[in-house]
Amino acid sequence: RLWDVNIGTELNKLDHHSGTVYSLKFCGTTLVTGSQDNTIVLWDMRSPTDIQLKRVILDGSLYVWAVELDHNYIYGADRDDIMVWDLFTLGLTHTLRGHRDHINCLHSRG
Repeated sequence: RLWDVNIGTELNKLDHHSGTVYSLKFCGTTLVTGSQDNTIVLWDMRSPTDIQLKRVILDGSLYVWAVELDHNYIYGADRDDIMVWDLFTLGLTHTLRGHRDHINCLHSRG
């Protein structure tokens, strides 16, 4: 849900995920959300009352625990791997392996 915190009013509801949303991140006017439904969704947030679904990435893992977004890449973390997609082609560019437990947050310096 999208809220105007100044007046406490709900402005919109983001309807796509069928499971719990574990993470979200803004970059410019794009919002990325990650969910236990195995998807990462990109939203066009230029208008709070006319939010557009831009793209959906099927992650394939059990849950998307964390997401990150910069001007070139989308990052998604499942239990112990980080996947990196090209923001423009949505092609998977890297899978970063080696963590031994859940990845709960991501940060990009891009």
